[in-house]
Formats: sequence, structure tokens, C-alpha cells
Amino acid sequence: MFKGILANGSELDKIIPPEIAEDAFYTHLVQLCQESSVKTILEIGSSAGQGSTKAFVSGIQSSMDFEYKKLFCIEVSRVRFEALKQFYKDASFVKCYNCSSVPIHNFPTRSDLACFYNSYETGLNAYSLDEVFRWLEQDITYVEEQAVPNEGIRSIKIENNISFFDLVLIDGSEFTGEAELDEVYGAKYICLDDINTFKNYENHNRLCEDENYDLVVEERKVRNGFSIFQRIGNKPIINNDIPVHFLTIVLNGQPFIPYHLNYVFKNLKFKWHWHIVEGVADLAHDTAWSLANGGVIDKTFHENGLSSDGTTEYLNKIAEEFPDNISIYRKEGGQFWDGKLEMVNAPLENINEECLLWQIDVDELWTSQQITRGREIFIEYPHKTAAFYWCHYFVGPNLIVSSRNCYSQNPVQEWLRTWRYQPGMRWSAHEPPILVQEIEPGLEKDVSKAFAFSHQRTEREGLVFQHFAYVLQSQLVFKEKYYGYQRASSNWERLLKQTRFPTFLRDYFDWVNDDTTVEKADSLGISPIFRADSPSKGPGIFTDFAEPMVDLGTVRLPAKSKKPTVLIDGVFFQLLGSGIGRVWRTLLEEWSNHEFGQHITVLDRNNSAPKIPGIRYRSIPPYEPSACGRDSLLLQTICDEENADIFISTYYSMPVTTSTIMLLYDMIPEILQADLGDWQEKVCTLMHASQYVAISENTARDFRAVYPLLSDRKVTVAYCGVSSVFRPMEKAAIADFRSKYEINKPYFCTVGERSGFNGYKNVTLFFEALNQLQNKSDYMVVCIGGRDTLEAELSQTLDAVEIVLLKLSDEELALAYSGAEALVYPSKYEGFGMPIAEAMACGCPVITSRNSSIPEVAGDAALYLKQLDIPDMVSALEQVQIPDFRNDLVTKGISQASKFSWAKMANIVSSVILNAVQNDSSLHPQVGWLWNELRHNQKELEKSGGVAAFLYPPPKTLEQSKLEIEQRLSEVLQEISLIEQGSFWKLRQMLISTKEKFLGGHSQPDFSISYSEDLELQLAKAQQKLSWMKTSKFVRARLD
Repeated sequence: MFKGILANGSELDKIIPPEIAEDAFYTHLVQLCQESSVKTILEIGSSAGQGSTKAFVSGIQSSMDFEYKKLFCIEVSRVRFEALKQFYKDASFVKCYNCSSVPIHNFPTRSDLACFYNSYETGLNAYSLDEVFRWLEQDITYVEEQAVPNEGIRSIKIENNISFFDLVLIDGSEFTGEAELDEVYGAKYICLDDINTFKNYENHNRLCEDENYDLVVEERKVRNGFSIFQRIGNKPIINNDIPVHFLTIVLNGQPFIPYHLNYVFKNLKFKWHWHIVEGVADLAHDTAWSLANGGVIDKTFHENGLSSDGTTEYLNKIAEEFPDNISIYRKEGGQFWDGKLEMVNAPLENINEECLLWQIDVDELWTSQQITRGREIFIEYPHKTAAFYWCHYFVGPNLIVSSRNCYSQNPVQEWLRTWRYQPGMRWSAHEPPILVQEIEPGLEKDVSKAFAFSHQRTEREGLVFQHFAYVLQSQLVFKEKYYGYQRASSNWERLLKQTRFPTFLRDYFDWVNDDTTVEKADSLGISPIFRADSPSKGPGIFTDFAEPMVDLGTVRLPAKSKKPTVLIDGVFFQLLGSGIGRVWRTLLEEWSNHEFGQHITVLDRNNSAPKIPGIRYRSIPPYEPSACGRDSLLLQTICDEENADIFISTYYSMPVTTSTIMLLYDMIPEILQADLGDWQEKVCTLMHASQYVAISENTARDFRAVYPLLSDRKVTVAYCGVSSVFRPMEKAAIADFRSKYEINKPYFCTVGERSGFNGYKNVTLFFEALNQLQNKSDYMVVCIGGRDTLEAELSQTLDAVEIVLLKLSDEELALAYSGAEALVYPSKYEGFGMPIAEAMACGCPVITSRNSSIPEVAGDAALYLKQLDIPDMVSALEQVQIPDFRNDLVTKGISQASKFSWAKMANIVSSVILNAVQNDSSLHPQVGWLWNELRHNQKELEKSGGVAAFLYPPPKTLEQSKLEIEQRLSEVLQEISLIEQGSFWKLRQMLISTKEKFLGGHSQPDFSISYSEDLELQLAKAQQKLSWMKTSKFVRARLD
């Protein structure tokens, strides 16, 4: 199993000592080959032929009928294969094949491998997950680079006309055992080596539970264990004529129901039968959960227990036309079915033959080509008992779920749609579907648990169906009532109006609580089978079916960013919440409205990044400052997985070899002489970057001065912008703001940190000068942002002046600026100085200094301090009180602020990125091999563990999941509180109270949350309330 280290070339080209050599397993293999019934032997993983190959050859040569036996040896390594072929060149019964046993796509994914590694304690755990991943990549790379045939087992069977081997040894790659078992299942003997590792761990357990095989030998003390299984009875029967029985339950199936017969079943070239169960399913058993949501069976849904949209009449018609192919099942006398479980079980007593049972919901559309291919793979693999499929899940006429492992794409249960049926089987559940078979009285087994085709396998065959779950208004109305999905219709209509994708489905469907994303189907290359007749008729009018297509399953999800792919590490959102975060949030919002946004993937650290429609996200582990080496290697792994062309960090993080562009905010640590030992990651990131974007000319100049060795690299200046929320506000709104925060005097304001490193923010100067102002008692000071408590040095500086500390949203910050006498901003150094531009945009005068980038931002519209001293500040505070002087500053300030545009900055930055990618020569990372060495050494010194284990951690415990729910609940409740505190919402409540007082009745839904309820239920109710509040016209007006 385990790999040796080879200095040059692949480890697979190293001749290694045999593992199966003169031990118990070797002896068993010799004995099995001597049996007269064993004629065809397949050895997967022959190596150089000195181990198990010798055992097989010895057994064959010592048997009475060795001339009728053949040994087929598979070895992927060219070096080992040549040695194998040379050693047995005179043994005509030994057939050697230099190939991979199975195709590359049958190798497991990293996620699959990590799941196994974290779930089972096996011999694999003696090695780091990083090392195991390295083996996987090595095996895949070897097959690709050597270009060896990669369907070895299948080719040998076809070439030699073998349906089932008599004896098989699975001992090849560590990672292909399960795929190999699929290809050799049905052999009389199946021998497994390394049953305590990934290779054959699952194979051993599956065969132990398989009623068609007996375990004859199991030994776990020899190396990593081995086992031998013998088939019970005769070879499997390959039924080339196996029929397909389709099962559909339906109520009001128009307009979908005609599609299945007209476009699919009529075109099938094999025996088929369609079982249709029509009627109302009572809210019982599997669907009883909807009662708690307020689900009801509305009388408009049905006519005497059957469809009310013409489906009943259509079914009667086709049943008369196709009596041998279609059966209809209904309740009599207007009765309801006892839940959907009774419905699906109704046809089974009439299915009296082995067949494929294929569940097709009325809005699940396949093509005849897909059904045909699905049947073919069941014929090719007669041991397969069921099949899972992915689907393209439509939540709008041209909107589909674009993510995986989420709502509607849960691989544990979705979408299990086909079973190998035997008479006597029954459904034990419908949601999710569970078909069971009695194996002895009182004991049943789930048919799908034996050998099911995986999602990956059916997807490779193009078997991805289209599920039109939410494309008609009538579907939303039904589910709103039947399942109790509150406001489903109105929220769906909001989704249809969305123009920026991807977007999160949870923002529209209250019952979705994860990160499911939605995108336009056509943008992903997916053509809906079912189309709207005419957009002018509005959503829900569908009459025209597209022609079925053969290649429906060729589009792979989850969706990826367009090339060139730009990864943005959202690390700053995890670490801090200052102006840099606002810069990036606004840039992302700008890009989300343009094509460039389709190239972006934001790396979301610990779910901290703002979720913006139109931007794609990937969740990654949080940043740990003590593990920078590992983090850099982690980012490189992600860059490789995402096939990134360029990487940008919102702060100071970097991959290893992928090219980076860096946004330069300021040189504060360097200029103000901080201990640069604390800023080594900034230095590393600067050195790694190929080029830079600076937010001011001053920052660009300081960068070149501080880092002269990097001054030859390109620096582009892109000024920050001013959001449209920052504008002069109405007097009434300002008055409401002042009343809310009890600001009853004229006030000066400060914004952001008040001290900063070595006091560079310099607010102390303002406080000292204000204390000397003769009319200081006429004023208040409003400090916005910064620490929650006033710094001791400031509180001791100023007396007889009331100070208010506030944390404000951008909307309220604009009110604060608009009502202030002035923004006082005497900073000694700034990278840009956003508060200055934002204050000016609101008509707020600014008192500031001529330091660093500030003159670039303020122009001639600020009141500059000539000297950073108290007299000069006192003079400025007096001047700004003069009406004419103040008004002049206001006019100039509004004009100056208009020069700064986020759209302009976003355009400059995106152009830099795209131009850099096109001019690839400017993007090569600086000495990538050295960075790689540095980061690996750094990781070892940090003792931070492996990258793979960090990227693919073990499943969370119940306690950890509980904490995450508590955190999410807290965030939702906080957002609800912010809306409730807003003036728009208070006005709404006042109007509703007045309406209730004079007109009576209660016009608001009850969203009361009991804190004694389960956390999941509390979260669901809170999210429901938040969604309802956000759909209010009052909140929408505020957001607009």
C-alpha cells in the first residue's frame, strides 16, 4: 500500500519489494488457482510480478488443468510493467497489460477521501491527510502523463469475451478499489488486500453484507489485512430485456403531464409501463410535518378528490389509448389517499416481474435518450440495485440552483429515482423514498444500500434530469397552502425580479436555511426542456415544450467563475470592521452589477463576508495569525482547485505560486515607525505581488520610498469613492436623528479611531482646543465609531462639554454628518481619508491637516490647520462658526466630493486585473519555488498541522453545530432589531396601530419566538420574521 520516496521521477516507477510474499494470503491464492473451476484470473496491481503474481503462477502451474487457465495482470507503472513482462515472457498463460484498471474519473475526489479519513480509524491515519492527498495526485498525474489506457478491466473483458472472471485480486491503486469491484462483481472469488485502508475497506464491508457472497477468509493481522469472498450460486444473470416500470403520483399535473408520454415513453425501444396514481394525499405520515407550518388541503385543489385542471380527463384518454402500457390508480368516492406513502405503494402489487422501478414526479423531465442510457448501465452492471442522480432544479422559468450539497441537492437522499425491483418489495417511506425487501420474517433491507450508482457515475453518463419545481405561479400557490410555505408566491415574484446572480435562495424562500445559490440557467449553458410560451404573458404561462436534448447532463455544477478567474480573499471581513471593509464591500457591490463580477469568487472566511447578489462565494476556514505558513499553502491549494488566474487579498494574505495583485491602503506602520516584526505578512505580501493598486498618489509615493527594491513594479492609483447614501439630508430627518440620540445642541463630530498607533489620529488636539473655546458649552461632541468607551486621556482633557459615543449605519452616519457643525479630522497620516469625502458629500465642513493623502481628497474645500497646535485648532473651530465662511466650505465640499466615484474605482481596479491577466508576462509570481520552500518551513515551525486537515476538517459535533445556530440566531435577531429601530419601521407601526384602533382587527402575523423552543425552530421563526420585514414596502423604500 504505502509509497516509497523516489528522488527523481514518479514514485510509481520505483521497483518495490513484494508485499504478498510467502505469507498466509500468498498460500490462499496458490490454493484457489489450483481449483478446476478457476479458469480466468485477474490480478489488479501486479507490480514487478514477484508477489501475488508468483502465487497465481505457482498455483496455475501445479494444477491438473493448467493449460485451460489464464492469468491477466494489470500494472500501471511502465517500469514495473516492463519488469513483469520480461519475467513472465515464457509463460504463455500470463497476459500482461500496462494500463489503469479504471478511468481517471473513477478516482475519488479530495472531499471523498477526506470524508473517509475523518470517519474511520484505519491504516491510512498513520499518515497525514496532506500525504494521502499527495498520493492521490501522484496516481492521477501518472495516468495522465504516461497516457496509458485507462479502462483496463473492461478492455480485458471485451478482448477475451469474459463476462465474469473466476478469480480476482484487487490490490492496485490505493484509491480505485470501489470502482474496480463494480467492474469485477460476479466473479466466483474476490480477494481483497489492504482491507484496513481506503483501497478495500468499503469493499470488504459491502461484500460482508452481500447475500450473494460468503466470507471464507478474513485476516487482519497480516499487513493491513486481507479477505476472500466466494460467490453463492451461479453467475449473475444479465437480463438484456429488463423492462422499466415508471411510477408517478399526481394531482393537477398540467402542463407537465403530457410531456412524459409524448416526448419520452413513446420513443423507448424496450418494454415499459407507466403507473400513475392520481388524487389528494392527506397530510399524514411523511408529509405530516407541514401541519405545523399551517399546511391545509384547500378545496380549490381538487374536484371530488381528483385533479381540477384537466389532468383526470387526460389520464383517462391515454389509459384508453395505451391499455397495455398505462395503469391509473385512484380512490373512489372522493376519498383522499392516506398520505403519499399509500399512493406509491398502490401499484406494487401489480408489478409481478423483475424490472427497473423508476420514480418520475410530474414536474421532473427526462429525455428518452437519458432513460435508455440509464437502463443500459443497469444491464451492464447487474449487481447495481439503485441509482442516485443530480438534477437541474428550477426555481424560476430560467433560474436554477447552481450549488451542490445544499437545499434540493442533498446527496444523502436526493435524487434517488431508480431501483432494481423484485416482486414483494414495498415502500417504507416516500420522503425520502425508501424501497425495502424482506430478507427474513420481520427483517427488511433498504434496496438502495447495497450497490447504488453514485451521483458522480450517473452524471458522467449525462443522466441529470430537469426538475421544474417552482416555475409556475400555480405551483407556488399550491405549496404555500399545502406545505404551509408562508408568502411563497410573493417571495418568488421578488426572486423573478432579481437581476444580479448568483444570489442566495434563502433570501427569498423562508424554508431554505443554507447557502444555496441561484443563477440563470442559460448563463450556465443549460437549456430548459420546458419553456415559457411568451414572456409578455408573464410568469406561469407555459405551453411550448423544447425538443429533448441528448446532452442535458454535460453541464457540471456547482457553477464556477468565468475565466479569467479572480479569487478575492475576504480575510479583512473576518479580522476587522473598519474602512477597508467598506472599500471592499462597495467594490463588490459595484462589480456585481457588471460582467466583471462573473469572474470573481470571494473566499468567505468563517462566514464573515457580506453576501452580495451577483457575487460567487466559497467558504474556507478562518485565518489564524499564528499559522501564516499553513494559510498560504491553504490558499494555494484553493487557487489550484479553482483554477485561479489571479489572487487578491483584502488584507495581507497570499498563496504560494498563483500571481497576486495587491491593494495598497497606506504605509502607516512604516512611516510611523511601528515594530515591523508585527507586520511581516504585509512585507511578504508586498514582495509576492506582481503589481499594485494604491488608493492615493501619496500612498504610491510612500510605498516606493519605503520599498525601493519593489519600486520597479507597476503601481496604479485608484481613488476610493463616495456612496450615494452620503448626501445632504432633509432637516426633518436630521431632527429625528438628533432626537433619537438626545443630541440637543450644535455638535462637532469625529469619525473612526480617536487615537491610533502613536496617537496619529490626533483627536486629543481637538479636545484640548475645544476645551479652550470660549463658547464650548454651546456645543456637544459626537464621536462615531472607535472604541466603545472614551479613552482616558480624552475624558480628562475636556470638561463642561457633553460627549456622545455612537455606532451608526451608513444611513445614520449621513444624518450625523448633515447635522454637524463640522467634522474635525486632524490626522497626522492617512492612506486616503474617506470620512473627509463622505462628510463633504453631506454638506458638512471639514477641519483637517495637510498631511499625507488628505489634500488629494479635500482639495481646496477643507479648513486646513496651518500648524497642528492648539491655537490653530481653536481658530479653526471659531472660523467654522461664521455662517458665510461655513457656507462656502459646504458648497466647495459638495463639489469636491463629487469627484470621487466607487464606479470609477471599481472600473480602474478591474481593468488592472484583466490587463494583467492578458499580459501574462507581468503576472508571474516572484521566485515561486522560494515562496513554496519558505511557507513549508514556516508551517513546520508553526506546528500548525497539515493544510488538508484544515481544509477538510472532521464533521462538527452536535455542540459545535449548536453554537453555529446560536450565532446565526443572534445575527438575525440583531438585524431585526436594527430594522425595528429605524424611523421608517416606527412610522409603519404607528400607522398600523392607528388602523387597528379605528378599523379593528389584527393586521400583522404573529412571529412570537419562545426561547424555550428548540434553537432550530427559533432560528426558523426569526428568519421568517426577517424575510417578512424585508418585504415590507416601508423597508424596501428605505433600501431604495
